[in-house]
Amino acid sequence: MHASNGMEVAAGAVTDCGDSDAVVIAGGDCLVERPVPAGLIAAVEQLRPRTRRMVSICTGSFALAAAGVLAGRRATTHWFGLSPSEYRARFGTADRRSRPAGTSKD
Repeated sequence: MHASNGMEVAAGAVTDCGDSDAVVIAGGDCLVERPVPAGLIAAVEQLRPRTRRMVSICTGSFALAAAGVLAGRRATTHWFGLSPSEYRARFGTADRRSRPAGTSKD
């Protein structure tokens, strides 16, 4: 399949995955603009017991929150995604910290 920027991404079935040291959930605008897809939540739930560590990039944390992975934990997301009140309204259980992802020097 292809990402929105045209990059080709290899995809496979969750059932093809064995035990993993880490699973990385990437974010994207679609996770901000719409509810997290039920299929993505189901995939995270299926992978969770077989994965030592689940991590996310940017708004990928929305998928982890929707699947309950972040319940009772702190999470850092990109500041552009949702305001803290919008995040709580959608996911309710995670303590979200919003911080800039990086800095630059002029």
